[in-house]
Amino acid sequence: MRLPEAIADDGFRLDRIFRLDPVARLGGVVVEVEGHDRRATTDDQGWFRFEDLAPGRYVLLARIGERTHRRE
Repeated sequence: MRLPEAIADDGFRLDRIFRLDPVARLGGVVVEVEGHDRRATTDDQGWFRFEDLAPGRYVLLARIGERTHRRE
């Protein structure tokens, strides 16, 4: 997934990045950048952002319940 700087500064919403079950919880989910020591936790509405992450291509991972979601 390409994360442009302008969008990354505003943050992302979990259900817009990953295909989720309509009843999946959005708050308190840890989202990680694969291969980097970067993670963020979503707020109650599912919003998250990475501090000081340079624009580029990344793979994002989010574990919700027993399932790990991956977005390239």
